[in-house]
Amino acid sequence: MVPVFSALPAILPLVVALWAPAENAVALKKLSVARYAHSLAADQFKSPGEHALPNAFDGDPATIWWVPPAAMGDPGYTVEALFAAPVQLDQVRIVVDPPMPPAKGRHGRFIKVELNFWDRSLSTQYPIYKRMLSIPADRPSADLAIPNTAKWNAQLINDDGFGDKRRAKGYGDNVPFPMTIDSLSLVVQDTMAADLPATIADVHLMLHGQPLPYAGVDEVKAKHRAFIETGIKHITEGRYFVSPARTVQFGYSGGLYEITAANWTAGLVDDKNRKKLGTWRIEGGRLEIAPGNGKKFEPVDYAFDDAPTRVVLRNSVAAGEFAVATRAPAAPNAAPASEPAPQAPALTNAPGYEPPPLLE
Repeated sequence: MVPVFSALPAILPLVVALWAPAENAVALKKLSVARYAHSLAADQFKSPGEHALPNAFDGDPATIWWVPPAAMGDPGYTVEALFAAPVQLDQVRIVVDPPMPPAKGRHGRFIKVELNFWDRSLSTQYPIYKRMLSIPADRPSADLAIPNTAKWNAQLINDDGFGDKRRAKGYGDNVPFPMTIDSLSLVVQDTMAADLPATIADVHLMLHGQPLPYAGVDEVKAKHRAFIETGIKHITEGRYFVSPARTVQFGYSGGLYEITAANWTAGLVDDKNRKKLGTWRIEGGRLEIAPGNGKKFEPVDYAFDDAPTRVVLRNSVAAGEFAVATRAPAAPNAAPASEPAPQAPALTNAPGYEPPPLLE
């Protein structure tokens, strides 16, 4: 799982949650997804925080997560919430629809989600309990109630240490009720597409009919944005975006350059053999480009799901579909470029792009 950030309907449940005792708050330590692209909101290039993943874990029905297309098309797409301290719960509610329907179009949705409940003091290999939750197409939310006779996950028989740990805590054949967990993962098994992105308004952990409030939400959202910025920088800074028609270079000092296909093949990427397209920057979690000598930066709509094999820039003077290269082909007699490239970190593609470890 790729670390995304640390510390992680209806108006009535929210009001109840705000009245809940402070000691029952859910303090998120980390949210994780399988791939970097899965951490992005569907429209994150415009406003990274407006529809970001942490919105699904803040207890506020007014904030929504817009699920990225990369996640909707990936069977078994998983989000894991790791808590700073164990949490007691007896119910989970997933609210998929926004409180105010869009004026035009219809949002896609999750319609079948597997919930995995973890207690890593008992097993780090398997969840202690798992259930499938179906979300009817005509309902805005669905609840999963944990029974007081819940049986341990049958997969735990494959964890040699589980039996001893369970007996040491005095647990019997049933999972203790209310259930105590330190992590919850959502594995999306089935989705329904529409003209607008799928949404998750809230994932409520509940106890005795009341949603538990989330703590540290502002910190979570700030770290999420920092994570997004780090990923964008890792893919772009000092890299060459290569297509059959041209190569676009993201210089270390903010210069954006175009190199013809012939010059790229010959390794001619010095100042004499490249054209300046404009300048680029990462600002507030967005990739922005100002064309020419202008100072007006505009956000770039991008897809970095399959970097370095394939990246897409959908607007700006750098628009196109590219592969990412760390360095240019060798040119025996070429003069050095005015921007000598520091050693850029390697990009991998197995499986897909994963940024370096950060923000534990």
